[in-house]
Amino acid sequence: MRKSFIEEHIDRWTKAWNDHDIKSIISMYAENIEFSSPKIGHLMPEKKATSDNKAMTSNKQDLQRYFSIELAKFPKLRFIPITFLTVQNMALLEYVCEPYENVKWHVIEKFEFEGELIAHSSVFYGPEESKVVID
Repeated sequence: MRKSFIEEHIDRWTKAWNDHDIKSIISMYAENIEFSSPKIGHLMPEKKATSDNKAMTSNKQDLQRYFSIELAKFPKLRFIPITFLTVQNMALLEYVCEPYENVKWHVIEKFEFEGELIAHSSVFYGPEESKVVID
């Protein structure tokens, strides 16, 4: 997989998320996407967590529903890419997710591509930073 493709993909993916453009976001994923994240179970309680405390979606329709719920819950959500690494058909993206004005989540997301679409993705959250604002 070309590094330039991954870089372009990350730019498009980040822009789509920051624009809250669900149609563009979901267009980057394969129909049978396997997506796992510890946050799925919080927003979609019917999804069971696996032994590593991650819930999973296994199709594009469920993924779109999850992303739509996430965007509605966090109307100011934005992603700030930090760096990425590519190995064959896989990319690891490190970014900061800002769900609220004074909160940051440190995230690493692993993308595995089939052709130009994401076929597998796993999200890993690091520490949360919060700023207390006193008026």
